[in-house]
Amino acid sequence: MKIHELHYSNTNTYLIEGEKGKLLFDTGWAGTFPAFCKALGEIKIAVQDIDYILISHYHPDHMGIAQEIGDQGGVLLVPDVQEGFLHAVDHVFEKEKNRAFIPVRDDRIRRITIDEGTAVLNEIGIGGRIIHTPGHSEDSISLFLDGGDLFVGDLNPLYELEAHKGTEIEESWNKLLALKPRRVHYGHAKTAVLENLKLVVPALEEMWFRESLMADEETMAYNHSWGGTIPFPREQWAEWYDHWIVAHDNKRFYRYLKAESGYVGEVAYHYDTEYDGFVADVIIFSKFRGKGYGAKGLEMLCAAAKENGISVLYDDIAIDNTAIGLFLKQGFYEEYRTKEKIVLKKEL
Repeated sequence: MKIHELHYSNTNTYLIEGEKGKLLFDTGWAGTFPAFCKALGEIKIAVQDIDYILISHYHPDHMGIAQEIGDQGGVLLVPDVQEGFLHAVDHVFEKEKNRAFIPVRDDRIRRITIDEGTAVLNEIGIGGRIIHTPGHSEDSISLFLDGGDLFVGDLNPLYELEAHKGTEIEESWNKLLALKPRRVHYGHAKTAVLENLKLVVPALEEMWFRESLMADEETMAYNHSWGGTIPFPREQWAEWYDHWIVAHDNKRFYRYLKAESGYVGEVAYHYDTEYDGFVADVIIFSKFRGKGYGAKGLEMLCAAAKENGISVLYDDIAIDNTAIGLFLKQGFYEEYRTKEKIVLKKEL
């Protein structure tokens, strides 16, 4: 199963690939359909490939293009707790005279009970359940996947929970936390990784992980402008290891990113004379992407750099690399761009 966070509007929406089909969780404001299709194209998925659509709650910034997507073939799943809210915000689009908005067509939806959610998800090879989580709104639902990923829409973030003691919000979170989620995907905040991630100094004999990382075409697709995959045969391990880890001279920093299941990626920075500063690098193995590891890894890398006395980090990213959004969410900003790359900067 693979999770894609789509960046095309002010709402975080998620495309989940199951073994037999695809589920879209939430959409954006009416008028964002062309941008949505472009975002799908960047991950080589067509809108017609979507089997089911699930909306966290029927507010305009989450359901605005649900029917437009549904008209391309995806079926809108409507749990019983949401049925009375399908047209609750139609008047918002009418008032702003938004001609792009298409109201939900009641005759094309699939009505299900909350308890039927697991069986419906299994139809497309996704293990999980739908949970009623009122608090932000009465019709709010969350999606929990068996692998530990939790999608909560606009349910108030965990870091605000102390302010909502004794409310429906706390009750909803208590239900969700009992499931022991590993990652929480929000409608507007960045993904929160709840599992224990660590930065680990690898041993020389563990360079097999870096070799497989560099050789994976999907992982290294971001590097297509500079050649794609990078050979890293065993005979190069010792020299590379000595340069980056043993004799780093405080100019190089390299760590594996380790989750509870094992190594999931690498983070690094190095001094670059072109910028007269340190350049960051974060690579997450393709099969582990969409779980918030990239954002958390970058956050941990920035913290390590600051602790080591570095005040500024840069990164240069290919102009068409969608990872730009990850860096911007972590406080980087654009310094300048060329036809080939964008140079980002963050003051620590």
